[in-house]
Order: sequence, then structure tokens, then C-alpha cells
Amino acid sequence: SKREHEISSEYRNTLNELLNQMDGFSQDSRIFVIAATNNPHHLDAALLRRFERHVHIKLPDESSRKAIIAHYAQ
Repeated sequence: SKREHEISSEYRNTLNELLNQMDGFSQDSRIFVIAATNNPHHLDAALLRRFERHVHIKLPDESSRKAIIAHYAQ
């Protein structure tokens, strides 16, 4: 559909711009790029190669969710 094509095109444009920007970083520039996603299976392999470390965090269990809500409800 037209909507899916627009989203795909926007994704490609964003990815290309991000990769171009990251190409400008030198190895010793002391720039840290931190990224997060809840859809890791949609990430491009070229983008993933740019990150030195990948940290996977599991979803919180029920008691942890309650603690999070209680913390922010204060």
C-alpha cells in the first residue's frame, strides 16, 4: 500500500542519514552513541555493525512492573 511504501521510504532515508552521520566519527573521538528499540528484529545489519556492544534487557516481571509504577506514581 501507499502508506507502507511511505514508511519504508522514511525508514531507508533515516537509516541512510544515521549511517552517514556515524561514518564521520573517528575511532578515538570519545563519542558515545546509545540507541534503544523495542523492535530489534527490524534493525539493519549495517547499522548493528556500527555498535561495539549490544545489551539485551528482558522485560520486567509482574512485581518489577508494580515497583516501577509505584516509583513513578509518587
